[in-house]
Amino acid sequence: MTCIVGLESGGRAYIGGDASFSDVVGGGTTLLVDPKVFHNGDYTFGCSGSLRVGQVVRNTKFPDIPPHVLAGDPVEEFVRRRVVPAFRSAMETNGLILADGELAEGNLTILAASGQVFYLQEDFAVARFVSGEYACGSGEQFALGSLHATRSNKSPRSRVIKALQAAADLSNGVDPPFTVLENV
Repeated sequence: MTCIVGLESGGRAYIGGDASFSDVVGGGTTLLVDPKVFHNGDYTFGCSGSLRVGQVVRNTKFPDIPPHVLAGDPVEEFVRRRVVPAFRSAMETNGLILADGELAEGNLTILAASGQVFYLQEDFAVARFVSGEYACGSGEQFALGSLHATRSNKSPRSRVIKALQAAADLSNGVDPPFTVLENV
C-alpha cells in the first residue's frame, strides 16, 4: 500500500511519498529503506504498486530535457514522445508488461519534469490536471481531499506532507516517514 502525492505550485513541482511496504499475503507492514520518491536525471518520480517498477525507473536512463524545452517549448509533448517510450521500454525489458501490453493494475507513477507534474497510468497514458493536484495509491482519495482542503495554505511542501499524513491517518498501509522532493 502506498500514497504518492504530486503538486504544482509557483512553477515548481513537489512529489511526496510514504515509506510503508505492505505484505499482501500476511497483512503486515514494514518500512522501506529506499524511498518511493526519487530524482533520476531531470525528473522526479513517485511510484505506487510493485516495488520492482520503482527499482527499474530508478535505474533507467531517461532522455535529458533539451534546451528548447527548458526555454518554453511544451514539456508535456516531450514527456509523451520521449520519456514515456523510455519508461515503457524499461518496463518491457524487465518483464513488467502484461499480455495486454499494460502494467499490472495499481502500478501508477507520478512524475515531474521542468516544474510540471504528470500522472502516468498503467496503459502509459499521460494525464495532467487543471487543479495541479495529484495522488495515487491506496491513500489517494484521502490525500486529494487534504490537498483540496489546504488550497489556502501557501506552503506547497506543507500541503504535500498534510496530504500524506491524512492518507496515513485514514488508510491502512500508508506510513511515515515521508519523502518530499522538489522539481523545477
